[in-house]
Amino acid sequence: MKISIKYFSFPFTRFYIVQHKSYYEYIMKPKIPILIIFLVVLVNTTVAEYQNFKCEDSPLECPGNFSCVNGKIPVVWCDPDDCAGCMVRCAKECGDLTNCSFSGIYGEDVVSECSNCCQGTTCSKYMPDSKEFEACRKACESKCEFYTEFCNIITLFQALSIGIGVVLVTLHGAQWIVTTDEMGRDSAKKGILYVIVGMLIIMSALGIINMLYFGEIIC
Repeated sequence: MKISIKYFSFPFTRFYIVQHKSYYEYIMKPKIPILIIFLVVLVNTTVAEYQNFKCEDSPLECPGNFSCVNGKIPVVWCDPDDCAGCMVRCAKECGDLTNCSFSGIYGEDVVSECSNCCQGTTCSKYMPDSKEFEACRKACESKCEFYTEFCNIITLFQALSIGIGVVLVTLHGAQWIVTTDEMGRDSAKKGILYVIVGMLIIMSALGIINMLYFGEIIC
């Protein structure tokens, strides 16, 4: 590949550009295919060692109980020859699948309650201070705190929706009673119907979002 080089007033700059081109053309460029081959072999070796591992009771690859306390059996990506590493990964996944969540608590109370729930239920099968216990505890507490914040937001929206809904139903009910013409009464009845439908949708938001994304949240 021909590269045109502009001449500058400083000889040192011209010398540096020529030397840099020469280094790439004669030293680095021939080694690029070798580097690509090395990376392909490294990736294939890693993929061959790691595979899907089912966290269940006494799997074929490793002895021991790898399933979660709540009965769930996650699948992790690990090396079956490294049973200890697979156990840690399974413990972390079990922590992510926790059912620990609260509503109506805030701040330090959230951290305390989530810690107690995770250590007493989700991660209770692991030995305290073990790698499996710590992996499960950290994942569980993080997910529990997220679930709790989510529950608090949903609870706030539900409370607001009930308050606004009561006001709107009262206004439309008054309009229905006071209005004498048929069109006004129909408008008031439709308004009440729309408010009730909207309140039902907001009140069921937790179940809808839980079903579509999270899996199982108990607020």
